[in-house]
Amino acid sequence: MTRFAVTWMFVVTCAALAVFYVSQTVEGLERELALQQRTILKQQEAIHVLKAEWSYLNRPERISLLAERFLALTPLSADHVVSIKDLPQRLESGDNEEVPGLPKADSQGLAAKATLASMRAGE
Repeated sequence: MTRFAVTWMFVVTCAALAVFYVSQTVEGLERELALQQRTILKQQEAIHVLKAEWSYLNRPERISLLAERFLALTPLSADHVVSIKDLPQRLESGDNEEVPGLPKADSQGLAAKATLASMRAGE
């Protein structure tokens, strides 16, 4: 009878240890889950704040004021608009002809830079 009792004591003790181990593991996982949920909540709040800030910064009135302040854009005048007939024809890749109204390009592109500079000075 004692051998039977010792065997059952051993089985019960092993079962108790297994239950204790599982409960401790579950509690650890619950703590980790709670930590992850708090982290997710903080991240969601941060995203909400960033979306609100993005909406505030992208207001059309604000962008319009910034464009006026920093871009110095001016409306187009009628002399800036031309018809398609007034545009020069596209040159084929093998053509080396000069386009009327444009300076002849040199190897360093100085004529193009001079043209850009004169166009900017005329504005």
